Amino acid sequence: MDDSEPVGEADEDLLERDWLLTVLVDSVNRAGFSFGITLTISGGLVSGWVVSGNEYFHGIANVLEEAGGEAFAQVMRQVAVQRYPMFQAGMEEADPTSEAEPEELEGSDYQSVGYIHLRDARFFYGGNAIPGNQGVWWRGKLSAVVGFTYGLLAQD
Repeated sequence: MDDSEPVGEADEDLLERDWLLTVLVDSVNRAGFSFGITLTISGGLVSGWVVSGNEYFHGIANVLEEAGGEAFAQVMRQVAVQRYPMFQAGMEEADPTSEAEPEELEGSDYQSVGYIHLRDARFFYGGNAIPGNQGVWWRGKLSAVVGFTYGLLAQD
């Protein structure tokens, strides 16, 4: 593409993403490990455990099921399997201690990674964690992340 061609929305989104964070999220989606992270976003800070999209959608399904939304929970589980096929059998059968072999991570299409998923996420504003009593599931656009730090932010 030369400079005279308009940049499409998808291209702009890709250009706005941090390449390292995109690679990390893609690796989590493919290998199923997680790690603590603190993200700077336009509204402040969000801190939690980066998880695969599969784990995120299964987690949301569990919350919906506990609230009596069994039908919608099933839809979320179907989304998990269709969009994040690495763990077709579900997260309960994945071995969280195993590491992906390098060839499993080769050939990734990083352009298809657009969202980051957090478990036990908390938002920090003015030194206060929200929610204060527990973390929540969070999904955000990678292009909306301004910066990140490895590790969780904790409230004293």
